Amino acid sequence: MNAIRQIRSNINIVNGKATSEWILDADISRCFDIIDHGVLLDKIPAFRQTVRRWLKAGVVELGNLIVPRRGTPQGGVISPLLANIALDGMERLFDIESRTGIYKPPSERSGCNRGVSLVRYADDFVVTVPSRDVLATHVIPAMETFLCVRGMNLNMVKTRVVHREEGFDFLGFSICQINRKGNRKCLVTPSKNSMKRLLGKVKGVLNGNKQAKASMIVELLNT
Repeated sequence: MNAIRQIRSNINIVNGKATSEWILDADISRCFDIIDHGVLLDKIPAFRQTVRRWLKAGVVELGNLIVPRRGTPQGGVISPLLANIALDGMERLFDIESRTGIYKPPSERSGCNRGVSLVRYADDFVVTVPSRDVLATHVIPAMETFLCVRGMNLNMVKTRVVHREEGFDFLGFSICQINRKGNRKCLVTPSKNSMKRLLGKVKGVLNGNKQAKASMIVELLNT
Protein backbone atom coordinates (compact mmCIF):
# COMPACT_ATOMS: atom_id res chain seq x y z
CA MET A 1 0.00 0.00 0.00
CA ASN A 2 2.99 2.35 0.32
CA ALA A 3 3.13 2.58 -3.49
CA ILE A 4 -0.54 3.55 -3.73
CA ARG A 5 -0.16 6.04 -0.88
CA GLN A 6 2.76 7.68 -2.68
CA ILE A 7 0.81 8.03 -5.93
CA ARG A 8 -2.15 9.47 -4.05
CA SER A 9 0.13 12.02 -2.43
CA ASN A 10 1.61 12.95 -5.83
CA ILE A 11 -1.69 13.77 -7.53
CA ASN A 12 -3.64 15.11 -4.56
CA ILE A 13 -4.66 18.76 -4.50
CA VAL A 14 -2.68 20.90 -2.04
CA ASN A 15 -3.56 24.59 -1.66
CA GLY A 16 -5.59 24.43 -4.86
CA LYS A 17 -2.79 22.76 -6.85
CA ALA A 18 -1.77 19.21 -7.68
CA THR A 19 1.94 18.50 -7.76
CA SER A 20 1.45 16.14 -10.72
CA GLU A 21 -1.18 16.43 -13.44
CA TRP A 22 0.02 13.85 -15.96
CA ILE A 23 0.83 10.18 -15.54
CA LEU A 24 2.86 7.73 -17.61
CA ASP A 25 1.03 4.44 -17.11
CA ALA A 26 3.88 2.25 -18.35
CA ASP A 27 4.03 -1.34 -19.51
CA ILE A 28 7.29 -3.16 -20.28
CA SER A 29 6.95 -5.43 -23.29
CA ARG A 30 7.35 -9.08 -22.17
CA CYS A 31 9.53 -8.01 -19.26
CA PHE A 32 10.20 -11.48 -17.83
CA ASP A 33 10.89 -12.95 -21.27
CA ILE A 34 13.57 -10.56 -22.51
CA ILE A 35 15.71 -9.51 -19.53
CA ASP A 36 19.34 -9.56 -20.67
CA HIS A 37 21.18 -12.23 -18.63
CA GLY A 38 24.56 -10.50 -18.89
CA VAL A 39 23.27 -7.18 -17.56
CA LEU A 40 21.45 -8.95 -14.75
CA LEU A 41 24.50 -10.99 -13.69
CA ASP A 42 26.73 -7.90 -13.70
CA LYS A 43 24.47 -6.34 -11.06
CA ILE A 44 24.94 -9.20 -8.59
CA PRO A 45 28.59 -10.33 -8.78
CA ALA A 46 28.48 -12.00 -5.36
CA PHE A 47 25.79 -14.46 -6.50
CA ARG A 48 26.59 -14.85 -10.18
CA GLN A 49 26.85 -18.65 -10.17
CA THR A 50 23.66 -19.19 -8.18
CA VAL A 51 21.62 -16.80 -10.32
CA ARG A 52 23.10 -18.22 -13.54
CA ARG A 53 21.85 -21.66 -12.50
CA TRP A 54 18.38 -20.23 -11.84
CA LEU A 55 18.34 -18.57 -15.25
CA LYS A 56 19.51 -21.71 -17.06
CA ALA A 57 17.34 -24.16 -15.11
CA GLY A 58 14.60 -23.91 -17.73
CA VAL A 59 10.92 -24.75 -17.47
CA VAL A 60 8.81 -27.71 -18.54
CA GLU A 61 6.02 -26.69 -20.89
CA LEU A 62 3.65 -29.29 -22.34
CA GLY A 63 6.18 -31.97 -21.45
CA ASN A 64 9.08 -30.21 -23.16
CA LEU A 65 12.09 -28.71 -21.38
CA ILE A 66 12.73 -25.13 -22.49
CA VAL A 67 16.08 -23.57 -21.57
CA PRO A 68 15.92 -19.78 -22.11
CA ARG A 69 18.85 -17.78 -23.48
CA ARG A 70 17.35 -14.59 -22.09
CA GLY A 71 14.56 -13.58 -19.73
CA THR A 72 13.42 -15.26 -16.53
CA PRO A 73 10.86 -18.07 -16.16
CA GLN A 74 7.35 -16.56 -16.13
CA GLY A 75 5.64 -17.45 -12.87
CA GLY A 76 8.85 -18.56 -11.20
CA VAL A 77 9.19 -17.55 -7.55
CA ILE A 78 12.54 -15.90 -8.26
CA SER A 79 11.41 -13.96 -11.36
CA PRO A 80 9.97 -10.85 -9.61
CA LEU A 81 13.19 -10.51 -7.58
CA LEU A 82 15.36 -10.78 -10.70
CA ALA A 83 13.19 -8.23 -12.52
CA ASN A 84 13.54 -5.90 -9.55
CA ILE A 85 17.34 -6.26 -9.67
CA ALA A 86 17.44 -5.69 -13.43
CA LEU A 87 15.42 -2.46 -13.08
CA ASP A 88 17.43 -1.14 -10.16
CA GLY A 89 18.58 2.40 -10.89
CA MET A 90 15.39 3.53 -12.62
CA GLU A 91 14.67 5.95 -9.78
CA ARG A 92 18.08 7.59 -10.19
CA LEU A 93 17.20 8.52 -13.78
CA PHE A 94 15.15 11.40 -12.41
CA ASP A 95 17.28 12.19 -9.36
CA ILE A 96 14.60 10.63 -7.14
CA GLU A 97 17.22 8.99 -4.97
CA SER A 98 20.96 9.30 -4.54
CA ARG A 99 23.38 6.45 -5.24
CA THR A 100 23.31 5.71 -1.52
CA GLY A 101 19.52 5.29 -1.65
CA ILE A 102 18.53 8.56 0.03
CA TYR A 103 15.14 9.80 -1.23
CA LYS A 104 14.88 13.34 -2.62
CA PRO A 105 11.40 14.98 -2.67
CA PRO A 106 10.24 16.30 -6.09
CA SER A 107 10.40 19.91 -4.88
CA GLU A 108 14.10 19.56 -4.01
CA ARG A 109 15.17 18.51 -7.50
CA SER A 110 16.16 20.83 -10.32
CA GLY A 111 15.64 21.16 -14.06
CA CYS A 112 13.44 18.63 -15.84
CA ASN A 113 13.50 16.35 -12.78
CA ARG A 114 11.67 18.87 -10.60
CA GLY A 115 8.21 17.52 -9.81
CA VAL A 116 8.86 14.09 -11.37
CA SER A 117 7.89 11.08 -9.24
CA LEU A 118 8.29 7.40 -10.06
CA VAL A 119 6.55 4.63 -8.15
CA ARG A 120 7.68 1.09 -8.98
CA TYR A 121 6.78 -2.38 -7.77
CA ALA A 122 8.99 -4.94 -9.55
CA ASP A 123 8.24 -4.38 -13.27
CA ASP A 124 5.05 -2.36 -12.68
CA PHE A 125 5.58 1.38 -12.48
CA VAL A 126 4.01 4.78 -13.10
CA VAL A 127 5.64 8.19 -13.48
CA THR A 128 3.77 11.34 -12.41
CA VAL A 129 4.84 14.74 -13.74
CA PRO A 130 3.66 18.38 -13.69
CA SER A 131 3.27 18.67 -17.50
CA ARG A 132 2.82 16.51 -20.56
CA ASP A 133 5.83 18.13 -22.23
CA VAL A 134 8.13 16.76 -19.52
CA LEU A 135 6.89 13.26 -20.30
CA ALA A 136 7.43 13.62 -24.05
CA THR A 137 10.83 15.35 -24.02
CA HIS A 138 12.47 13.96 -20.89
CA VAL A 139 10.82 11.04 -19.10
CA ILE A 140 9.91 8.72 -21.99
CA PRO A 141 13.24 9.11 -23.88
CA ALA A 142 15.21 8.52 -20.66
CA MET A 143 13.09 5.46 -19.85
CA GLU A 144 13.51 3.99 -23.34
CA THR A 145 17.30 4.35 -23.15
CA PHE A 146 17.40 2.80 -19.67
CA LEU A 147 15.33 -0.21 -20.75
CA CYS A 148 17.19 -0.70 -24.04
CA VAL A 149 20.48 -1.27 -22.20
CA ARG A 150 18.76 -4.09 -20.30
CA GLY A 151 17.31 -5.70 -23.41
CA MET A 152 13.81 -4.36 -22.72
CA ASN A 153 11.47 -1.81 -24.22
CA LEU A 154 8.18 -0.06 -23.48
CA ASN A 155 5.08 -1.66 -24.95
CA MET A 156 3.76 1.44 -26.70
CA VAL A 157 0.40 -0.23 -27.35
CA LYS A 158 -0.29 -0.69 -23.64
CA THR A 159 1.71 2.27 -22.30
CA ARG A 160 -0.55 5.30 -21.85
CA VAL A 161 -0.21 8.98 -21.03
CA VAL A 162 -3.24 10.02 -18.98
CA HIS A 163 -4.45 13.05 -17.07
CA ARG A 164 -5.12 12.59 -13.37
CA GLU A 165 -8.86 13.16 -13.98
CA GLU A 166 -8.94 10.32 -16.53
CA GLY A 167 -7.41 7.91 -14.05
CA PHE A 168 -5.47 4.65 -14.38
CA ASP A 169 -5.07 1.21 -12.79
CA PHE A 170 -2.03 0.21 -10.74
CA LEU A 171 -1.43 -2.87 -8.58
CA GLY A 172 -5.11 -3.79 -8.55
CA PHE A 173 -6.44 -0.31 -7.77
CA SER A 174 -8.09 2.38 -9.87
CA ILE A 175 -6.71 5.86 -9.14
CA CYS A 176 -8.15 9.15 -10.35
CA GLN A 177 -8.94 12.70 -9.31
CA ILE A 178 -12.62 13.51 -8.81
CA ASN A 179 -14.47 16.79 -8.42
CA ARG A 180 -17.42 16.81 -6.04
CA LYS A 181 -19.11 20.14 -5.44
CA GLY A 182 -15.89 21.98 -6.20
CA ASN A 183 -13.86 19.77 -3.86
CA ARG A 184 -11.18 17.92 -5.84
CA LYS A 185 -9.46 14.90 -4.33
CA CYS A 186 -7.75 11.67 -5.28
CA LEU A 187 -10.01 8.61 -5.22
CA VAL A 188 -8.55 5.10 -4.86
CA THR A 189 -10.84 2.09 -5.36
CA PRO A 190 -10.36 -1.59 -6.29
CA SER A 191 -10.03 -1.91 -10.07
CA LYS A 192 -12.70 -3.62 -12.17
CA ASN A 193 -10.37 -6.54 -12.88
CA SER A 194 -9.64 -6.98 -9.17
CA MET A 195 -13.35 -6.99 -8.37
CA LYS A 196 -14.01 -9.46 -11.17
CA ARG A 197 -11.33 -11.84 -9.86
CA LEU A 198 -12.64 -11.56 -6.30
CA LEU A 199 -16.26 -12.19 -7.28
CA GLY A 200 -15.13 -15.13 -9.42
CA LYS A 201 -13.32 -16.62 -6.44
CA VAL A 202 -16.34 -16.13 -4.16
CA LYS A 203 -18.64 -17.73 -6.72
CA GLY A 204 -16.31 -20.69 -7.18
CA VAL A 205 -15.99 -21.31 -3.43
CA LEU A 206 -19.74 -21.05 -2.83
CA ASN A 207 -20.67 -23.30 -5.77
CA GLY A 208 -18.11 -25.91 -4.78
CA ASN A 209 -19.01 -26.05 -1.09
CA LYS A 210 -22.78 -25.75 -0.89
CA GLN A 211 -23.04 -28.13 2.08
CA ALA A 212 -20.09 -26.70 4.01
CA LYS A 213 -20.34 -24.85 7.30
CA ALA A 214 -20.09 -21.07 7.29
CA SER A 215 -16.79 -21.21 9.20
CA MET A 216 -15.25 -23.39 6.48
CA ILE A 217 -16.53 -21.05 3.74
CA VAL A 218 -14.94 -18.09 5.50
CA GLU A 219 -11.64 -19.97 5.84
CA LEU A 220 -11.64 -20.90 2.14
CA LEU A 221 -12.39 -17.32 1.10
CA ASN A 222 -9.51 -16.04 3.22
CA THR A 223 -6.92 -18.39 1.71
